[in-house]
Amino acid sequence: MCADLECNHNDLTFSLAVPIEDKSVKKFVFRAPSPSVFNTWVGMLKIHLEKSRRQVEFKYVASNVFWKIGCISNSELVTSAQTGDLILFRGKGMNNWMLRASTFSKYDHVAIIIKYKSGQLVLFESLQGKGVCRWDWKHLVSTGYWKKNYENICYRKLVGVERDDEFNKKVFDFIAETEGMPYILTTNSLF
Repeated sequence: MCADLECNHNDLTFSLAVPIEDKSVKKFVFRAPSPSVFNTWVGMLKIHLEKSRRQVEFKYVASNVFWKIGCISNSELVTSAQTGDLILFRGKGMNNWMLRASTFSKYDHVAIIIKYKSGQLVLFESLQGKGVCRWDWKHLVSTGYWKKNYENICYRKLVGVERDDEFNKKVFDFIAETEGMPYILTTNSLF
């Protein structure tokens, strides 16, 4: 999924046609104030697009207004994520919609990121049918599960906390205490 660049040297315009998640294309048209600015912009865009075509990763935004939302690539997330950061999910199903409506929230699911010393990322979450569990991030990405089930995934860094040995001990103690517990969602648990 990469943008296509079209250039018109006569009127100093160039456009980017960007495919989006729902298989439509959003076209952005730009006009440069001078030939030198035109050549600089077009040259830089060509370099960027060529590099993008060689990458096989996705951005974590599945939205038809993606240009208004900051996004992060898989490699950026894997590099910068730390234990305690959050992933917020906006699901596609009717149950997801009903949960968002009843809680007045943009999102209907949350997972805590666990990053092991090896660099492996795991999501710690509670899932219907599985209970409180860990789910390997690579599995979510490689199977395309996120595309099938979520219209938006949001990454939030935990701030204001020193992630020292004491912090890690508390996180892993919490995991040991809660992993395997059943998933329970009732009307009373929402309010």
